[in-house]
This record gives sequence, structure tokens and C-alpha cells, in this order.
Amino acid sequence: MLISSLITGFSPGSHSVAAHGSAPTEPVKREAEQMISVPPRHSLIKLTFPAIIHSDLDKEYSHVQDAAHIQVAKVYPVPPQRRTTVTAKNTDVPPSLSTSLSESRKTNVSAVTEAITNIKFVILGAVLLMLGGLFISSLLPPFSGAQSAAGAQARMASRLKATDPKIYETEPGKSIDLSVPIHPASSPDRGIFTFEEAPLVKKDSPLGDVSDTSAGLEASKSSQRSVSLSSAGSPSPALLRTTKSFFTLNHFECMNGPDDRVILRAKRSPYSDYGEIPLFLVPGVSLCDALVQELYTSVRQSPQKTLVFVVVETLPQASAYQQILEYALEKNFQIVVMSSQQIVQAVRTSQCPQVFEKIMASIAARNEYESMTPVENPHEFFGREELLDSLRHSVSHLQHIGLFGLRSIGKTSLLWQLREQLSQHIIAYIDLQHVPRNCSYLYREIVRECFRDASFKYPELVLPVVQDLDAGQQEHQSIQFIQTLTALWEALKLYRHDVKILLLLDEAECFTPTIEGQDHGFTGFHEFLGIIRGISQQYGFLVSMIVSSDPEISRLDTWKGQSNPGFQFYKEVFLPLLTENGCNHMIESLGAQMGLQYTEEALSRIYYETGGHPYITRQLCGVIAEMAGVHEYRAQGYSIQSREVENAISDYLEYKSDYLSSVWQRLSSVEQEILLTIATNHSCALKDLVSPAEDYDARRRRRKAISTLTENELVEKCENKYSIKMGLFERFVLASN
Repeated sequence: MLISSLITGFSPGSHSVAAHGSAPTEPVKREAEQMISVPPRHSLIKLTFPAIIHSDLDKEYSHVQDAAHIQVAKVYPVPPQRRTTVTAKNTDVPPSLSTSLSESRKTNVSAVTEAITNIKFVILGAVLLMLGGLFISSLLPPFSGAQSAAGAQARMASRLKATDPKIYETEPGKSIDLSVPIHPASSPDRGIFTFEEAPLVKKDSPLGDVSDTSAGLEASKSSQRSVSLSSAGSPSPALLRTTKSFFTLNHFECMNGPDDRVILRAKRSPYSDYGEIPLFLVPGVSLCDALVQELYTSVRQSPQKTLVFVVVETLPQASAYQQILEYALEKNFQIVVMSSQQIVQAVRTSQCPQVFEKIMASIAARNEYESMTPVENPHEFFGREELLDSLRHSVSHLQHIGLFGLRSIGKTSLLWQLREQLSQHIIAYIDLQHVPRNCSYLYREIVRECFRDASFKYPELVLPVVQDLDAGQQEHQSIQFIQTLTALWEALKLYRHDVKILLLLDEAECFTPTIEGQDHGFTGFHEFLGIIRGISQQYGFLVSMIVSSDPEISRLDTWKGQSNPGFQFYKEVFLPLLTENGCNHMIESLGAQMGLQYTEEALSRIYYETGGHPYITRQLCGVIAEMAGVHEYRAQGYSIQSREVENAISDYLEYKSDYLSSVWQRLSSVEQEILLTIATNHSCALKDLVSPAEDYDARRRRRKAISTLTENELVEKCENKYSIKMGLFERFVLASN
């Protein structure tokens, strides 16, 4: 037992030898038996142990009287990888040595157990990492080069086929080919999509290189280096094809000119009087005065009136507008700048003639500030970049949005810009003011918009065959609506698993009945909202956004005695007024197109009076431009001073206050009373607006009115006092009461 305890108790280390193998030879056994004196009463036992020898063994156990026990292990080592079996006589073991060896054995067992446990954790961690890698890789978008599995190829081949060019209707009974068919199977090594957070369209599709408005805004900030047309590079085939389609739909003939230049020839007056009209595409750079001068030099050949179209992706610099104005008024040389994003949108929505006429009308107009329609051109949209990013993030996470705010504050303009920045998704935009107030029509219109958008963005995709929804039976129609959208999404998700169908409902205040019961809303709106909510929660591909001036659609739990499916379903987003920087950017950019400049004092005064409300700001600046004689001064430039702003305020309140009057009339009597109190005192604390002497219901109504005014930014709270944010509105309230 001594030998077994001694040897197994040692731990391997430096100066040690371990041997495992067969039993020792007979001479070794006899010598071991001779060295150990065995009392007659003890029997012989067979011990099997690994012979582990320490060099300091004699020193460590020098106190043991019977040194023969140590001699056995020391004198008779066995070669490595062998197990030594020794037959020895049992003998007594000194108590001190037995205790020491027992503790050593326990330590060794603990160390081995801990090592085994660590190995288990390492193996478990490796397995988890492997499984995690497989799971993450399954979530990544499938690149076409990585789709090597036969099953994936078979599924893709079953959905995609070579199709004839898509034909789009331009006028009743007339149509035109807008795209060239694309065959994905002909380029298996090329990625179908460009992968970033927003644009996910094919590179060869009509939207491939021009759909990301946010990228264009970033490029405009760093494009000061562009000083020549050669540095602008060549336009993409997709942009060139879409631009030619746009002008073809507007009755222009596209021809190839010298130096790969595109020449247009109008088929109708008044543009046919210009003869050959050069078309320049300047992608990726910001148009500056040097580029405008180069355009003039390369085109101008005669003193006759000349027209040039320039398609750009980024906002032109103020110096470019000034140079364009100078050439137009002094040299009879008109340069028309167009946004590529606006052209793509016009082609996709079949609105090319309308958009073209709107662009040309803005050139003929003398006052760029006067605009009564939502902003389509991204070059005229300012100050909402952070909000657009937030909305894009919400859509990507299937968050339904309720966009609320005052009338004419820019909700529809924001919606149109968001539609362009989410062009990888299938989008159906419905203006509820201009459709019959019946959800049966709404179902059909949504399906029609979705399929039209999908056929334009993915022309090579084989769309499911869908019959027109049955307008006669409401129940069957809603079932068909669900099945149709699901079938469309099943076809789309083969391209990218996170492509969604986005439903944009504008002017949603007329969708639901009013609380007073004056308007009954759309027939079947309860079921419609329930279906939208159900599809989103069950399938996870449908996202809706409602735009309204009234947030009650997401706040009331019942409508007409029925449960409201929209209750607490939409994330409320109130469209804020522009920041001072965003407001100034809009004023200066639009003013530069008319040769107007503003001093810092003038800009500060305008912002104080308008509070950053985009529509009121443009109205006031329009009055300023008219009073400054913009028709006379814009060729050589004119600087607006603060005194001219002051003079324009009086004219605005007298002749242009219709919008302020409509805002006032839409307020409740309690809200009007609170605003009048604030305007009279210029600012008020809460205790001045909500008196403790009033009863509970009165105090609740007044608190709700203050909350509504704050949400719409008609009043703002600063240092525990409320004040009216727009100086013009405060003047109007005092003058009207």
C-alpha cells in the first residue's frame, strides 16, 4: 500500500518520468521482494502503479525509517508508456507519510476533475460558436454568387424567366417600352442587388443608380472639388435609359450627338422652336459655376435662344444658380436643372408629362418661394434628414407609424421623400381625399399600386397572376386581398428576405368617423384596419403609415361602439417645425435661384416670425422677394436686409394671412382661449392657464388643450412658461381678437 500511495500521490512535473505498460520481468520481482522485509503474518499483494520518480524523493522522505519502500520506486524505473506491476509484501506505513500522501492524492484528483470540466466548457463553447455562425449566415442576404445549392437555383429559375420588355401606359390607348429585359441567369457571378441599408434594387433596373436620395445629399456636401464635366464621369446605363424614357414620354426624340452627347428634338411647340436641345447628365457631383461656364462654352454657337437640360443627382451650389441666371437674362441661354430622383419617380408613377410641365413652369415663374403643392423635387426639400432616417429605421423594424401635424406643415412632402428613399420596398401610396369612401375600392387600389410598383422595380420578376378583386362581396374581397398580398410577397422574398410592402395612407383624418358624428368615415374601416394589423402580425411583411392632422385614430379605443384596431397600434410621430439651420438653408437655397441673398439679421428675424414653419416661411419670403423687386435685381444679385423683412410682415398679415386664419378656426374654443391668454401676456405659467378654482373636468380639458398645442408646436415651454412659437401667429391672434 505504501508503494501504491507513494507513487500515485505524486504529480507529474519536471524531473519526473511516467511509465505505463506490461508487468516487469521476473528478476525485477525477485529483487523487489528481497529488498522489502515482510512480517510472517502479512500476505503478499499485487500492486499496479505508474512509476513516477522525483529526483528529490530521498530528501522529501528522509524521515522514513524503512527506506526500502523508496528504493523500490527509485532503483527500478520502467521505460515510458509501460505499466509496472510489482508483487510486494504488505508492510506498515508510517502515519505521517500516510497522511501526506492522502492529501496529495486528493489534490491530484481535484486538479484532474477541474481540467476535465474546463475541457467540457471549451468543447461546449466551440459547438455554440459553430451553431451561431450557421445561424448568422442564414440571416445574411443571399448573394447570387453564393447561391450554389441546387435547390436555391431551382427555386430562382422557376420564378425568373426571360420576359418581353415591360410596356407602360402613358395615355389612354397608348403605351411605350421603358425598359430592356434583364436576364439574371446570364450573369451568375454578378450580384443582383446593391447591399446597404436602403436601396436594394437591381443595378440594371431603372432605379439601380438613382434611387438613394440620402446618398445624394451626402455627396452634395463633399462635391466642392468638381470643376469640370470630365470629372463628373459617365452616367450609369440605368440612369441614361430612364432619362431618355422620361423625355420620350414628353414628346422628345432622343438622338446621339458628338462626344457621346444626347441631343433632344421636341415634336411639339413651344420646345420645337429651340431645334436641337443638348442633354447633359452630371452624376455624383454638385453643379457649380465652373461647370455652368463649361456647359455654356461647349454648347453656345449662335446668338439665338438656346435651351439646355442638365440632370443632376445632388443639390447645385448657389454660385451655379447665380451663373445660370446671368446667362438666362444676359445671354439668352437657358439651363434647366432637373433632379434624377424626380425623373425616376415620374417614370415609375407614369406622371412624366405632369412633372415636366411643373419643372418648366418653375423656370418661367419669377418667385421660387410660391408653391402650393407638396415638394417632389429633393433639391427643394430641407431640414428633415434626421426624421427621415428615424422613419426608415422604424419601417425596417416593422414599426407602424402615425405621422401627425398641422396642415401644410410638410407631411405629404416628407411622405414622398420617404417613398423615394425606401424604393427597394413595394410601396402603395393612397391619398384618401381623392378616392371613394369605401374600403372595397381601397382594397383594389392597394393591390393595383403594389403590382404596378413591383413590375417597375423588378421587371424580370414573374408576378403571380391575380384576378381583379370581387367588388360585390366585402367578406370575399378581404380574403382575396390577404391572399394576393401574400402571394406577391412570396414571389418578392426570393430576391431579398427583408423586402416589405409599405402602405402609405395620406389624409387619414377622413378615414375614420369624427367624434361629433359629422363625418362617418370609410365604409368598412374597422375590418380594413384589423386586416392590416393581422397581416403584419402574422406574416411580418406589411408596414403601414397613416398621415393625419388628428391623432385620434390611434388614441380612441372604440369607434361608433366598435373596438378600434388602430388603438395603440401606430407609433405617434409629430412633424416638428424646421430648425433654424434647416429654415435658413431653405431660404438661401431657393433665394439663390432668384439671385437673392440674406443677411444674418434678416434670417434671424424671419425665423422668429415663422418659428421654422416651412409653408409660412415660404409665404413670407415670397412677399419679401416681391417687395424687393426680384424681377429687376435677380440678374446681378440682391441682399435682403432686416428692414425689408419688417416691411413684409405688415403686408403678409394684411394679404397673406389665410393660412393662419385656417389654423385658428380648426382649434377648439378652449385652445383658442389659452392662445389668446398667452398672446396677451406674451408668456404664461401653467397656474395662469389652469386655475385651481375650476372643477376637475374643466382643468382636464385645459390640460389636454395645452398638450395638443404643444404637440403641434403652436406653443413652446421654456423655463416653466408657455409662449407662442411663431411671432406672426401671435400678431394674428392679437389683431383678430
